[in-house]
Amino acid sequence: MTRGQGTRITALPRRRSQHSSLRGRISGKLPVADRPGPARPGLAAALDHLRDGDMLCVQEVDRLGRNLLEGLIVLNDLFQRCIALMVREGIASGEHTERSLVLDLALALAEDRRRDIVRKTKNGLESARTRTRTRTRTRARARVGGRRPVVDADKRRVIRTLPG
Repeated sequence: MTRGQGTRITALPRRRSQHSSLRGRISGKLPVADRPGPARPGLAAALDHLRDGDMLCVQEVDRLGRNLLEGLIVLNDLFQRCIALMVREGIASGEHTERSLVLDLALALAEDRRRDIVRKTKNGLESARTRTRTRTRTRARARVGGRRPVVDADKRRVIRTLPG
């Protein structure tokens, strides 16, 4: 019996592609995490729901853990319980019944990608802070990073003059 594990994804097309690729392969409830965090209730519920001989189906290997160590622990737990793993996409795609170098490398690459994203985000925010400091010293609260505001100063003046 195949079990699926879904995650909270904000991009609707991505979520649709994940669910369409898993459609017809899932039996039982598909747990979806309400919010990301260290506890990972969706993954924990999926792992608790599995029985010996079942198969856990994930979109990519990086869904098994937030870092390399956590992913390896989950993999070891799965294979010790005789639970197979099906990976739908990525370099480790396919069915796995035991640990392999490909799975370990996929987890290591996923952790490296996460670290790279965090590093680039921090560098971008620091660069934005530096640009803001050099351009506008008079502003009390300068925006750093994130989306640009929709309402600029001219629109704000017009809104404030409206009755109500």
